[in-house]
Amino acid sequence: MFWGMSLTNFKRPKRRQIFSYWNGKKYSKIDPLLVEERLEQHEKYRPDVHPQAAAHGELEAFNVCVDAYSKAFDVSIFDGASGLTRGEIFALMSAFDRYMLSLKKSTKATQTPVQSTDAILEKSNAETMSDTSDSSSTCPGKKCDDPTKCTQESCRQSGCTSEDAQ
Repeated sequence: MFWGMSLTNFKRPKRRQIFSYWNGKKYSKIDPLLVEERLEQHEKYRPDVHPQAAAHGELEAFNVCVDAYSKAFDVSIFDGASGLTRGEIFALMSAFDRYMLSLKKSTKATQTPVQSTDAILEKSNAETMSDTSDSSSTCPGKKCDDPTKCTQESCRQSGCTSEDAQ
């Protein structure tokens, strides 16, 4: 069934996004997404808490980082013969974090323009406010009769063109 298929049309990307590191014996390579997945599965490690606390000298946070990254990269802690020292594992963590940051900066993802998102939110807010408030104190989503005197919050949210409401 698949025996006749050829892989000659498969092109390898010029720059693959694979992280290379020293494991204490040799250079190894790993998929960064696998590392991220392993870090998420760690029972104690929290990326928003532990790295910053460890960098400020908190020993418990340092130990959690070392444990999480040694498991994520499948490296052993130095035992006198092989493995990485705890400092080397912490340096590995820093190098990996810099690598991931550089990937995020170099990725050119298409983003929704901020203006279009704001317009959707404003329309939603105006509809909500006009449904829940009495009509005498809010703009019904139309331009005001006298734009020069419009200062109502609901008018600003509904897209009123009054200079005072903007």
